[in-house]
Amino acid sequence: MAPEILHCDIGQLHKRYAPFEIPDGQVSAILSKVLENTDICTRFGKERGVFKAFSKALPDHEVIECDPLDEIIPAIVRAASDVKEFASTRKLNYIYRSCPRTLDIAELYSSVDAVYEKRCTWCDGAMPHGISQHPPPSKGSNSKIITRNIASVFTFMTKEKSECGNILDNAREVVSATVQIMNEDPRRIFSYGFTIEGFEMTLWYFCKSHFVVAGKIRLDTPDDFKKLIITFISFMFATDEEMGYDPTITVHEADEQTQFTYKLPGCQTRGSFDRFYRTVAIIDDFQSLSITGRSTRVWLVEERKSAEEDALPANDPAVRFVLKDVWLDSKAQTEKEIQDAIFEDMEEFLGNNPLPLEKAELSGMRAKHAHLLRDDEFKRYFMTIVADYKGYETPAYEVEATDSESEPETQTTSPASSEGWRGVDASKRQYRVVFQELCTEVGELGTLGEVMDVLEDILIPLELMHFAGWVHRDISCGNILAYKFPPKINDTESKDPKTGTPDFMPYEILKRDYITISDREVTLHNAQDRNGEGSDADEAMMGEQHARIAKLKMNSSDGQVNPNEDPPRPSYTVVHNPQHDIESLYWLALWTATLRVDHDASRRWARFIFQHSHSLTAERESAFKNDILEALFKQLHPDIAEPFASALDLFRTRLYTGYCTRERSDKVLDLNAYNDVYSYAAKFFQRIQTPSKWRQVKLTSPPRDPPRAKRPCPISSDSSSSSEPVQDRRAFKQSQNPRNDLKSKAGVDSFINSQHLSYTH
Repeated sequence: MAPEILHCDIGQLHKRYAPFEIPDGQVSAILSKVLENTDICTRFGKERGVFKAFSKALPDHEVIECDPLDEIIPAIVRAASDVKEFASTRKLNYIYRSCPRTLDIAELYSSVDAVYEKRCTWCDGAMPHGISQHPPPSKGSNSKIITRNIASVFTFMTKEKSECGNILDNAREVVSATVQIMNEDPRRIFSYGFTIEGFEMTLWYFCKSHFVVAGKIRLDTPDDFKKLIITFISFMFATDEEMGYDPTITVHEADEQTQFTYKLPGCQTRGSFDRFYRTVAIIDDFQSLSITGRSTRVWLVEERKSAEEDALPANDPAVRFVLKDVWLDSKAQTEKEIQDAIFEDMEEFLGNNPLPLEKAELSGMRAKHAHLLRDDEFKRYFMTIVADYKGYETPAYEVEATDSESEPETQTTSPASSEGWRGVDASKRQYRVVFQELCTEVGELGTLGEVMDVLEDILIPLELMHFAGWVHRDISCGNILAYKFPPKINDTESKDPKTGTPDFMPYEILKRDYITISDREVTLHNAQDRNGEGSDADEAMMGEQHARIAKLKMNSSDGQVNPNEDPPRPSYTVVHNPQHDIESLYWLALWTATLRVDHDASRRWARFIFQHSHSLTAERESAFKNDILEALFKQLHPDIAEPFASALDLFRTRLYTGYCTRERSDKVLDLNAYNDVYSYAAKFFQRIQTPSKWRQVKLTSPPRDPPRAKRPCPISSDSSSSSEPVQDRRAFKQSQNPRNDLKSKAGVDSFINSQHLSYTH
């Protein structure tokens, strides 16, 4: 789902999104205390006033040399602390710290003017100061602020709107800084920001599902004086949890190393107990360029007895696990729920119950794998989940009803429960899952033989998933894992139809359209049917390919392919089918043989096919629809050209023919029609066995890995948005024709979507 921007007034933000509400009586008492300080403010009646610094004309320059809030905010803090009723329930937890853009903030790549920094609690009785100022620095010193201790940021622009060149620059800096702060600290659930242009202050709320932009507070008018005081107090006296820090994660810092302890709460009704996992090393840290991304982190962890700094390991010797921390759509099934459902359907398929009509032709496949039902052997192909936890859920918001036939570039949004709005559950939910096995991604294996062995073995769980009614939808170099035997399938989370790893996404998913064939192609395929298919036809094709290769050895033609234009995209949604997962295996094999083998020719040829694009490029389309035998034979490393060139091209041909055949017979949604797709892959692995000298070919990282920007996360030295409707993985239990009934919807082009990209390393 695309991130939404909500607009509301300050009053609505305080009620729904602010850290806490201050009782009216306490607000009045604090205002009286502030107004008594005539050195900094001018009274204009009961609970109305203006700070004198905001009564002056604005300076011409954009950067404030002497931030007036440095004097105003401490005065507000003193006034609040003098009100006993308030001070007895609240304590100062965050310090306003001016940091002009000339001041370096450690690890922050955006320019901000001020921050709310965590208050130092080590200096009892000293003047309140931030953690970065411990011990209290001398006047004029500039201690670096650590991003982990920044609760929210401010940016200023002192010119009036009519005079400044680009007010959006202020918002860009706040959004960019907040993206980084929330990405780099796993404790951050939500955050706030402040932009000030001239005498107007805007509040921002950021969470994993949406942003909120509050109405303006005028700094120079008595009418907004009360709102201003309430705003500052509600942030500085908030608890860590109220400011968006996750109470189930504890940070540990020692010897310039940072570790986190995740608490996975137990459930007393089920007899479970709290479990604690201390991070040892980061395995994958997929950088999200948007706050509203999945923000996936994968950690190597050890189980501890508690979250205390000196907590002992829960086991002796210590046992290590893999912990995955991710944000899911609130209605999406968790990895544990999906895995349980897959196992249940696999047991049903492998059992002795009569097969339903839609699986009537799969009895042979069931007999082939029936032995895996003994002792739940089929579960060995999946990661073992030892614990999981569904955590914080972001507030829901609602989207204004629009004409279903129109696709506006922007949509007006509002907090849930407002009148005149239709409800849309657009919230996201925190999810943590702990796996028992520490595996190696197939994209990190060292030889071509190792990779091909794992890819061949993974056909078994794919077959079982498909015939149990499931598809994976993200077969990639990171989701197939080598682990002793058998290999594992990873990442069975529910995804929307366009998700996946672009380099390995199937042709139809990238194109967002089904493969269709012309009348001429129908005639050709019918002729092929009359000549016979299956092994005899394949062997005939292989014989033809061998003859062509013999000619190629004596021919020096360039073997280039001609790109085709990408046709217009349709309005329906392509439903993921079993062959799509098998096609992803094909792309993974081709990617490994061309880009991971250290050979300039194959890498030059393949880089145009694997462009990490979510759209179908002309080169990608040509490489799937057209003959690539000659190009492969010429460009592949000499040690693998035979047999990989002919085997890969035949694999491609069978995949393309399979799509055409099902399209021609209108069996795209018929699960029985996919009975033979596994033979495409199985025959590929059989054909590459001879000659076998390729097995020891060394693999390296591709010149351009699939992008995985890493966050700078120091760890112990002991040492991965769309607006499409979420598609059920059990695609073949749907009865409607997706080409007619599943309409694709465009995403929301929001201002924020274009601003967060300024955060780069």
